[in-house]
Order: sequence, then C-alpha cells, then structure tokens
Amino acid sequence: MVYCGLNAVTKTDALPIPRADELIDRLGATKFLSTFDLTSGYWRIALTDEAKERSAFLMSERHFQFRVMHFELKNIPATFQRWVNRVLVGVENFSAAYLDDIAVFSSRWEDYLYHRWEVLCTLQAAGITIKDSKYQIGQGSMVYLEHQVRSSPVAPLQNTIDAIRAWVSPKTQT
Repeated sequence: MVYCGLNAVTKTDALPIPRADELIDRLGATKFLSTFDLTSGYWRIALTDEAKERSAFLMSERHFQFRVMHFELKNIPATFQRWVNRVLVGVENFSAAYLDDIAVFSSRWEDYLYHRWEVLCTLQAAGITIKDSKYQIGQGSMVYLEHQVRSSPVAPLQNTIDAIRAWVSPKTQT
C-alpha cells in the first residue's frame, strides 16, 4: 500500500522520537544490560474507526481495511513511541525504549535481576511479546542502537563508522 495522498493531508504528530545518543548515554554507566526487540509491535495498536476507513483499499474487487497500525501511515513512529512510553511508566528509571528496542540496565546484579523481571512483567501485562531471536540478557557489553555499550566507553560499531566514511556527498542541487 502507498498512502502518499493520505499522509499529505494527515496532521503531523509532534512527539519526538528519543535521541539515540541520549538513550545510549543513560546506559553507558551501568554494568548489567539486557535488550529486547518487540514482536510485531506496530500491530499491537488498533486503528480508530475513522483511521480504518481511511486505510481502506480495493484488491480483486474486494474492499479491505486495516484494523491495526500499518507501516506506511505517517504518524506510526510517534504513535508507537507514545504507546511504548505509556507501557513502561513505572519502570522508566531502569529501562529505555527506542521504538520497539527496549533496554534494561542496572549497576548492581541484584538490582538488575529485579529490574529485568519488572520490565518483562510490565510488557507481559500489556500483552507484548519479545522476539526469541533478538534478545540479549545480563551482558556487561552489548550492541544497542548500533553502538557497543559497556560500562565505559560507549562506541559506535565499526560498520557504522565505515558506512559514514563511505558516504558520498550529493553533487547536484535540487
């Protein structure tokens, strides 16, 4: 589906997505980390009746409407980030969320075990599942948001640095 026309007339949701550098700074001074990637996160949020009507399309002479958020809709990132922020109320002092990437962090092992449990229970209570293939638990060093995060220093991944160095500047003006 291409929703360019709908997106052009949709009022922009002004909620900013968290800055990756600020989230990584929060993790940098901790010793124990876990990261979780949510399963089908965007599909957890139902569309309003009005949004369902606007997402309608025809295929093979049949009428369809999305019931849940669709990736092509303009405000999906902001709406999803707001939803995740609301889910994590109460555990936000030891967790961070960048869209569907959740991190849990603590300086002491005993705290870490409790914090991880609290975040997982919070996610479960909201009906959220995590991808089995994309979680890291109890690590002192791990990759989060394309950075190697450890007690100190935090550093971008080498492949990220290489991609930036290989970037070709545009030669034409538009």
